[in-house]
Amino acid sequence: MGTMVASVLDELRQKEQSLPYRYRDTVGCRVHRAISWLERAVISLEADDPDGAFIFFWISFNSIYSAEVNYRKGLRERDAFADFFNAIVALDTNQSVYNAIWKRFSDPIRSLLQNKHLFQPYWDSVNDMNSGSWQAEFEKRRGIFYHAFSSQDTETVLCILFDRLYVLRNRLIHGGAAWNSSRT
Repeated sequence: MGTMVASVLDELRQKEQSLPYRYRDTVGCRVHRAISWLERAVISLEADDPDGAFIFFWISFNSIYSAEVNYRKGLRERDAFADFFNAIVALDTNQSVYNAIWKRFSDPIRSLLQNKHLFQPYWDSVNDMNSGSWQAEFEKRRGIFYHAFSSQDTETVLCILFDRLYVLRNRLIHGGAAWNSSRT
């Protein structure tokens, strides 16, 4: 495992251990699970298995954002994302998330959002589930993204980004993509 990644995982474990006792059974348990799946994702990356790594990263994310209360409230998964991102951005006092999006990963995020294969209406069109033009909707949503991006609306950018990643998650988990293939 790379030195930087090991350092980040160690820091996360230390933060987990420093959680107040009253959170150990709730938040602490979710954090512990997330860290374990992060470690597995890193192993997959090192083994040159990006598909496996993505799935393990998603499980880690799922461990953190999805709380039982979201299911009891009947929230759709994407609504639960939005609630989670709102909370994360509000708590991001040292601007770690902000800096990651706007300084470190802005180019990859923009590139990812240009990919039609991460846009569900494209797949609906390919599978004859939607006779409408996916391109018009793609352009409309791209405009929404660029507006959010240009105004540095972190929450909206995260929601749009994870909406696209959710399409990839579904393609992998539900067998809509072949393992280790550029073909769909």
